[in-house]
Amino acid sequence: INEFERPQIIFNKSIQKNTRKDIEQTAKENIKEGYWSKSDDSQLVNKVMLHEIGHFVQRVLTEQISIKRNETELRNSNPRAYDKKIAEEMHQKVLKINKNKYNDNSTHISKYGESDRFEFFAETFAELMTTNNPSNLAKSLDDYLKGEK
Repeated sequence: INEFERPQIIFNKSIQKNTRKDIEQTAKENIKEGYWSKSDDSQLVNKVMLHEIGHFVQRVLTEQISIKRNETELRNSNPRAYDKKIAEEMHQKVLKINKNKYNDNSTHISKYGESDRFEFFAETFAELMTTNNPSNLAKSLDDYLKGEK
């Protein structure tokens, strides 16, 4: 079974060796450099976990979309390609909400979020969950998720 057949949350084993202070410091540095999306200081320790939960949410949502569209066989035949296609659709919908609802043409959540559409979703989700003042992109993801029930 590969990562696209059964959604799961996986953490790098090296994170288990870090103290809370180490994790918070790493998060602060990555946020300051723009590599990670923003977060409130009180939530820094949760940043990695919520990023990974964002991947899980996207995978579960993708699975639900495939069922809703009656495309489970298509997804099962090439899960990586199917999931990439749906991730691109999600990305475009979030950007459209951002433009139409918030009059914001931003597409950048973080440097890491630019690496692919899966990381965009996870970084945006992590920001949404770890700050009381999320960017319009993060609010747009929230709007998207509420509409995809």
